[in-house]
Amino acid sequence: MFSSIVSTFYSPSTSTAHKIPDIDPADISFNVHQRVRAEQLNIGGEYQNSVMYVTPKTMDKAQLAARVMETIQSAYLPHGAGNQLASVVGSKGESFANTVVMRDEARQLRGRLTGFGSKPQYVNAHIAATYKGGQCEEIASLVYAELAKRGSKFPVSIATFNPTGKSEDKHIVALLGDPLGREKDSTVVVDAWQHFPVVTLLDKTRFPVTPDPDMDSVHFQVAPDPDAAKALDTVVPYDRSYINNSLREADAFSGSDDDEKYGSLDDKNFVARNVSQYKNTMWNELTIAADPSTRFTTDSSTPAHSWDSVRGDIMMQRLNSVAEYDKAYKKDNALYTPARKII
Repeated sequence: MFSSIVSTFYSPSTSTAHKIPDIDPADISFNVHQRVRAEQLNIGGEYQNSVMYVTPKTMDKAQLAARVMETIQSAYLPHGAGNQLASVVGSKGESFANTVVMRDEARQLRGRLTGFGSKPQYVNAHIAATYKGGQCEEIASLVYAELAKRGSKFPVSIATFNPTGKSEDKHIVALLGDPLGREKDSTVVVDAWQHFPVVTLLDKTRFPVTPDPDMDSVHFQVAPDPDAAKALDTVVPYDRSYINNSLREADAFSGSDDDEKYGSLDDKNFVARNVSQYKNTMWNELTIAADPSTRFTTDSSTPAHSWDSVRGDIMMQRLNSVAEYDKAYKKDNALYTPARKII
């Protein structure tokens, strides 16, 4: 299903006279549509490489969205989402472990957290960053808090896609812009849950329905919000040892050795066991964009660029995860076929 897509980004020349200097991957970027085939993204066709004209304001939203998603995926979620199969397999289970421990312990931790203002998204973001894990709901809160921390001249909100009406199929994202007003056609989806952080317009996602915005979450503050900054800047993340100990404690309370809840990250079969046990929560959405190759410009005299540029170190990590998932899928496609998918 997914063939290996890890490629050589650069290689030193064999000629000493023309040797290419070492390059820090964080200093370069790559476009998703130039590194991943359209069929691998399940976008329902080939890349169209079309050009779309947008306003300078919309371009500003896209640039802000890209910077925020880069921060989320590099600083707060280095292993990816806890229910994305490529991330789970590629991180050898760490994205899953971080997320399930977080969800097991969040209620107790939430009761001790104060000083982040009245927005529940700030508390959710602090918890997700502490555990370096999350599913779409927690990741949307991280995006929301990061946008508020930076300050945004555009409305920020949380919205839910629910194509089937079933709670298990809903997907939560952050939005830049007013999806119900005059900015409907220029609202940008900021979704760091997708495996590759591709910026997309609200009406250019792969979801067949429009989202339902949470009007209580709408944030209009242009200046940086100190409550959001405190929620993110006071994070002391838990390390792998803490997560592993929490997994063992969860198993200890579950009963006998034959009735372990999760197992240990040190177990060779940790990933396969938990993918099997929690398969009904797993997705494998590499992007929510309908076509990452779409290029955007503000006028005919300005070069058009796609919104799928990803920083080199993030891109290589994500490509490696997909390659590891590909290996696992080839060995057992029944186990590693996602139970959830965008309709």
